Amino acid sequence: MKPLLAVLLLIFVTESNAQDSLTKKIEYAHKLANSNPDSALIIYDQIIDQTHPDSLLHIKAFTGKGNAFYFKSEYDSSLSWRLKALKLSEEKGFTKEAASNRNNLGSFYMTLGKLQKASEYLDQAYIDFTNLKDTVWLTRVIINQAGVDFMSGRTDPSLEKLKKAAQLCKLTGNVQSEGGTYTNISIVYRSLGKVDSALTYVDKGIQLLEEQGDQRAIVLSLKEKGNLLLQFNRLEDAKQEFLKMNKKASEMDYKVGVMESFNLLAQTEKTQNEYQSAFQNLENAMKWKDSVLTEKNIEVVSELEAKYESDKKDSEIELLSKENALQESEKNTYIAMSAGILSITLLVLVLFIQKQRVNKVLSEKNNTISKSLAERELLLKEIHHRVKNNLQIVSSLLNVQSRFLPDAESKKAIQEGRNRVQSMALVHQKLYQNEDLAKIEIPEYLGQLSETLFNSYNIDEERIQLNTNIEPVQLDLDTTIYLGLMVNELVSNALKYAFPDSMEGKIEVSLRKNNDSIQLQVSDNGVGSSALSNETGYGTRLIQTLSRGLKATVETLQKDGTTISVTFRNHEPIIANS
Repeated sequence: MKPLLAVLLLIFVTESNAQDSLTKKIEYAHKLANSNPDSALIIYDQIIDQTHPDSLLHIKAFTGKGNAFYFKSEYDSSLSWRLKALKLSEEKGFTKEAASNRNNLGSFYMTLGKLQKASEYLDQAYIDFTNLKDTVWLTRVIINQAGVDFMSGRTDPSLEKLKKAAQLCKLTGNVQSEGGTYTNISIVYRSLGKVDSALTYVDKGIQLLEEQGDQRAIVLSLKEKGNLLLQFNRLEDAKQEFLKMNKKASEMDYKVGVMESFNLLAQTEKTQNEYQSAFQNLENAMKWKDSVLTEKNIEVVSELEAKYESDKKDSEIELLSKENALQESEKNTYIAMSAGILSITLLVLVLFIQKQRVNKVLSEKNNTISKSLAERELLLKEIHHRVKNNLQIVSSLLNVQSRFLPDAESKKAIQEGRNRVQSMALVHQKLYQNEDLAKIEIPEYLGQLSETLFNSYNIDEERIQLNTNIEPVQLDLDTTIYLGLMVNELVSNALKYAFPDSMEGKIEVSLRKNNDSIQLQVSDNGVGSSALSNETGYGTRLIQTLSRGLKATVETLQKDGTTISVTFRNHEPIIANS
């Protein structure tokens, strides 16, 4: 017995050592995935080959591959592996691994702008980790939920969640997540116009992230700091941050980061009148664009998502079929005892077969309709994408033309026309990025449009602050274009006329839904004069034309500045967010 016991003990120790080795191997791959995803993928494939398909390590390798492909910006492959990991972890009963995959999928869909889908996964992950009492993972979920709130225009709930996450990070000693959370807080403060607070938080975030060596998070933090320095008009300092961002992103082959850094460098150098260098960086950004997320990637992502849902339903149907077969067997016992029951059963069987045939015909028709709808949606996305590109070309041509105009007034008129074109291009950009091609998220659109106008007029936000208070509503394409052109005109007028001679003040853009109407207000606390007071001016005529298109009423109040209210009916396409 003793030799046999020794052999069994040796086998146990060998298996235990092998398990420890694979565990250390996958932990190393997780750390490597951020900065060197190609090497991490090799390690994950080795672990998959060496582990049993039912084991937790096998599933963790699937999850790791999904993360590594994400860091490579290969989103279709990333989603494929993440869905496989979720399906296996659910089937094998690995509750924590399933919850972590739901969190990862929520983050993934947030990256694509599919906020409803992101919320579904994150809400379930929050419940899972609350039940598991896992504070570290719960913190990650809260940070992602804050991101969804921010992208949906809910800045106050977003800031509240991020500050709660920062406290949890301190309690658990999670320095890496704490650093990333500070950067996210900075982004929210910047959107609220609190630039000093934003700069304080991003510096704290960068310091913690550099201590941990989280290269990808550092890239995102450098981007945020550069954008903040632009708002302080510290152009050269901002440029240095974008150069650091470009270097780090290039070293780790973070394609999105490289592309964004080139774009930011081009914008900064354009403001510095360094046109040759700006043009070169813009070309570099375009070269990287094709390797990042495209409409084709999004289409593949949608197909993979649909396949996962279909497979899940097939499994449920198979289980139901087995249960039905068991019940049918029990019925046969009773059928053998009664000829009358047998006759009834035969009749039911005939009816069932007929129903199956009808269902088959309906299924084929539904498949044809679904395919046609998918093709239509893809074509609509392509149309919006091309319209946006054409409008951007028009905007670029106007920009080039303005350089050859001799007087400032002509250049100013061209720039105003260019802003109007860009407001329409932004509408089409939002549409082809949306999951719903019929409606546009207004808080995100108007916020981005207002910030673009401030940048266009080179406004120092320490002198003139921008406040937005926009309720979460969705509008159709036509209404959004009218509304965007109105906001473009009203904010531009306020920037041009309300604050002469370096006067300080603020501009507020608000949108409220009152029962069956929508009210837009653009107000300033400037000198109290309005460009709309000139009844023959182009701005006045444009506002009047746009208000007729919306069937809206326009009111002007001049008290402690100027407030212009535009009220129009809440038509069928307008839907409040849940």
